[in-house]
Amino acid sequence: MKHIADLEQTLHELRTSFDENLTRPLQQTISETRKMMVGQFGREKYAIDLHYIQEIIKVPHVTRIPTAPVIIEGIINLSGEIVSVSKIHSILRVSPLNDEDSKRIVITKNLRFQTGLIIDMVHGILDIEVDSIRRTSQASHTLKNDWVDGTLFWNNELVILLNLPNLLESQEAQTG
Repeated sequence: MKHIADLEQTLHELRTSFDENLTRPLQQTISETRKMMVGQFGREKYAIDLHYIQEIIKVPHVTRIPTAPVIIEGIINLSGEIVSVSKIHSILRVSPLNDEDSKRIVITKNLRFQTGLIIDMVHGILDIEVDSIRRTSQASHTLKNDWVDGTLFWNNELVILLNLPNLLESQEAQTG
């Protein structure tokens, strides 16, 4: 009788251990991710949450507006819609790259207004684990803290996660 009780105890322990080990890897792999576009403004790498990106296009002809603020490159026709195009390099305090072939326009969405941002290079769309984003209290002396949601490392390089709504509202305030 004692052997049966020992056997039942051992089976119970094995089942419990098996159940715990079975669920543990699933819990460890479940992690919240955000889709981000990683690209460059100047030589610096930045990430923008895909929630704010409608599409990424090659730079078409941009019609200049003579009285527009310096930050506004001009306007483009995007499927029958007129969209302003901005070059935010001066806000980020970086110099644009000279490679015109790699430049793209990031068309925004889910903001108070739609705009296009000229970006020097797009590296790709990535699934970024939220846990890998380091929140920054003082992101940089060259960037206002409310423009930055954090930093992350990608391909052994520091990437700054931009808060696009705050950045563009700041741009709108600057341009009037």
